[in-house]
Amino acid sequence: MGASAGLYFFPWTDMKGKNATAEQTAKMTTNPSGLLIYRPPGAADMTAETLGIELAKEIVISILAAFLLSRTVLPGYWARAGSVTLIGVIATLTTNASSGVLKRKPAWRPMAVATA
Repeated sequence: MGASAGLYFFPWTDMKGKNATAEQTAKMTTNPSGLLIYRPPGAADMTAETLGIELAKEIVISILAAFLLSRTVLPGYWARAGSVTLIGVIATLTTNASSGVLKRKPAWRPMAVATA
């Protein structure tokens, strides 16, 4: 692949052609298909910038959860903890369920692999 980093779809079909949809359907029924995220050799694995972006994301998520909790009238610690847990479950379902549908795998597969 060389030095061209990117997201690649396979099998490839030029969608500008007249019969592009039929050609893509034919390729998908007879060949394997997927997405490939490619990084050329020498790409940094984990940088301080990546960690900083992840930290900023986690801080924003925590602030949003605290804001949502401040708007509730739930009495007690466990009710509020359950509320934040429910928010996390909903966020997990929105990402993992879609991933499972696209990959034709169970939505909770990452959790099953992590606990195995």
